[in-house]
Amino acid sequence: MQLLRALRLNTSPVFLMYADPRQEIGHLLARALDGPPAAEFAGAGGLSQRIVRLHDPGDTAAISGALAGEKLYIADGHHRYETALAFRDQSAAVTDDRPEDFVLAALTAAADPGLLVLPIHRLVAVDLPPARTLDALRPLFDIDNRPTLAGLLADMASRAQSENVFGLALHGSPDLYLLTLRDRETAGHYLPPERSSAWRRLDAAIANHVILGGVVGLSAAQMEDIHTVWYSEDAEAAVTEVRTGRAGFALLLNPLPPPRVLAVADAGERMPQKSTFFYPKVPTGLVFNPLF
Repeated sequence: MQLLRALRLNTSPVFLMYADPRQEIGHLLARALDGPPAAEFAGAGGLSQRIVRLHDPGDTAAISGALAGEKLYIADGHHRYETALAFRDQSAAVTDDRPEDFVLAALTAAADPGLLVLPIHRLVAVDLPPARTLDALRPLFDIDNRPTLAGLLADMASRAQSENVFGLALHGSPDLYLLTLRDRETAGHYLPPERSSAWRRLDAAIANHVILGGVVGLSAAQMEDIHTVWYSEDAEAAVTEVRTGRAGFALLLNPLPPPRVLAVADAGERMPQKSTFFYPKVPTGLVFNPLF
């Protein structure tokens, strides 16, 4: 809020998704964007960036009309959105089309093949004896050894559509472990009963409430302490932190398909903390929205 008040400028967009089940907007965009870019460059990590400006009012009207019937889902930037609402409500101006009534946003179809929802893995500083940890997990999970990270991640991905599966690396154990939830009824006792079934089926919800909270016994305060629990989008880096002893164990998660994020939102829920990492993101400063 302090930055927005000082600059009166949106420098980074709220990242929104829409369903577009019939690909109507996708076809309109493909046609409208078939032109020379206004700018093209390589951004962070060499990621290609291409900006095309729409000049035809007919294209703009058609896209706006198609979007008018869509529900928009916040994929990233809910703090920017909530700050924009507060900034609008605190404005003293009483005029039509106030700049405070708008916020910079980037919209992407949830089914766009270029949109990735990368997993966010859990790293925990608590050093648990491997044998005792596996024994505590066995009443709820089938546990299988996996000698390599590549094999573990491949098995997790192959089962993602039908089962809640996780990878586990324990300090002091040379093996990696594939955890497959078996006893859903008992696991459900650890999950908040007021949550929707879509929310309760999420890997992130099971990781946080069943494994870390229920089996490992971490308190809510420990879960919020970045020195006890921290996160990584890189599975190999997470396992390395366990092998070197910086973390006691790592819990690896599968990526989440965007439609499942939409299903949770349609149930009136927010995703669990640190459950999605949408990629790629529009770089900060690519375009600005002045509020003056």
